[in-house]
Amino acid sequence: MNKTIELKGYWKFPRNSEWKISGILKLESTGITLTTIGLLDDASNPKGRVELIVGHTNQGHVTLIDSFLTLSTTSMSKGTIGFQTFSVNWCVIGKAFESLEKMNFSSVAFRFQHLESWAKVNGFKRESYESKNNKLGKKLSIDYKQPSPIKIVKDENIDLSLYFSVSKKFPGVSNRTGEISEKVYYNLYYKLATNLFDVIEFIYSLKTFQTIAISNPTKITDIELWERKGDEQKIKFYSKEILELENTRNIHHSEMAIPFSSIEGNRAEVFNHWLNKKTDLSAVYELYYNSVYVDRRFGRTEFLNIIFALETMHRKVLKGVLIQPEEYKGILAKIKGALTIEEQKLMIDKMKYSYQYSLRNRLNELTKKFDFVLELFKEKRSLFIDIVVTTRNYYVHFDEGAKEKIVSEKKFPYYNLILKLLLDAFILSELGLPTDQISSFVKKQKGMHNFLP
Repeated sequence: MNKTIELKGYWKFPRNSEWKISGILKLESTGITLTTIGLLDDASNPKGRVELIVGHTNQGHVTLIDSFLTLSTTSMSKGTIGFQTFSVNWCVIGKAFESLEKMNFSSVAFRFQHLESWAKVNGFKRESYESKNNKLGKKLSIDYKQPSPIKIVKDENIDLSLYFSVSKKFPGVSNRTGEISEKVYYNLYYKLATNLFDVIEFIYSLKTFQTIAISNPTKITDIELWERKGDEQKIKFYSKEILELENTRNIHHSEMAIPFSSIEGNRAEVFNHWLNKKTDLSAVYELYYNSVYVDRRFGRTEFLNIIFALETMHRKVLKGVLIQPEEYKGILAKIKGALTIEEQKLMIDKMKYSYQYSLRNRLNELTKKFDFVLELFKEKRSLFIDIVVTTRNYYVHFDEGAKEKIVSEKKFPYYNLILKLLLDAFILSELGLPTDQISSFVKKQKGMHNFLP
């Protein structure tokens, strides 16, 4: 968005019966704030977090979710009025909800930055050809036909598709400018009405998928909600992220890990893999997301995010144990029996998970499974794994003896790229993409980076 929305009206807590406190709600790129003239609740002035505030404004009813009181002044003398300022996390315009439990929706439309570049589908057809009747000798013809929705996933719980939204402005008698603009949205239908928090969690999960798919940062640009499928009353959802300016850079398909066209024959399979694993791999997705959005100046943070993501995903997907858990319990019992009580307290907890693969084991297995990653960078497996493990252990345990053997500050971008491509390959393989497509993507990504020896 690129403009400030300002709503004037009356505000209250849902439990109150009267609209008696006036105020102004501002939605802008820096965030959402409510400033009231007077105190919202004289009897118990809120401290800190406020779950819900509702408003009756010049643009309809509003619900503010998860607000924080940042400033409050009470009347100092007779005849003066206090005021309050709230910083608001989420805002919905279209209805005043009495409780979070009642914020349930059956239909959602949402959009991500760069979605049009990813989909690479539009309804425009342009032709230029010779014309004898035109003095310039050429005629330009532009036709437009709105594309039909594209089904992605349909099961017993949800129906997800891509929808093409069109806005039109046509010239009048004296106006020689016409405009047709098209935006791509995800349309999501729930078979059973779903709470707002679960809806937003689903959208953020797809945002991480979109980040992986286009291999670039993205953001949520629009969310529209309906309580029942087919309702005319639309409820608009706002957050600071949605209000931030949109990056209009066009991302080419050659940069992307999963261009939409590349999964034309197995879209449902890829999306189902993602959605079915989002609970088990939510920590991995979050770490991946942070590795993409981290400030590149903080190489150590990016390094640790990727390493923890690789470890977690390997543990969840490939498991990897040196000895079976039941057998290890017997070994641990024998060790425990040979120790004093104090020694048991010191050692047994630390040994609980020693039957599992170490980071070295996990990296060895992954670099063999996706051997094209290290081959592309001409890295020797044992040496690469050794410096990565030493660096991870140093920043987790701060063993000063290993300090001379860790990745240097200048080399973090290089090692982080290799590790991220290894994580990319791991995730893409779990989504069902063929090895040749993954290998091709890794090669293109490597070609976009140049490192000095």
